[in-house]
Amino acid sequence: MNFCHQSEATSVKVHNMPNRDHCCVPQCQNNRAKNIPGLTFHQFPKDEFLRKQWVVKIRRDVGKSFRASTLITNGTRVCSVYFKEADFKRTLTGKKI
Repeated sequence: MNFCHQSEATSVKVHNMPNRDHCCVPQCQNNRAKNIPGLTFHQFPKDEFLRKQWVVKIRRDVGKSFRASTLITNGTRVCSVYFKEADFKRTLTGKKI
């Protein structure tokens, strides 16, 4: 179910936020409170073109109940289950960025 392309890797950010983080992908039940080893949560890109691609790839129907322009906030996250390892950049010490 991976959906990111390597070209989008520059927009993938890892966030260590409080346990309220949950994945916005339909039917995904992952949240930070489950403490799943290696599971990380990522903000949508600020670039509108990439943001629209993410909405399509996570299969969110834009419509009356979901408007990407108003419902994707700084707190909206996608969990790492939906990314390939190649989508992440790493520091020299191996930390995901």
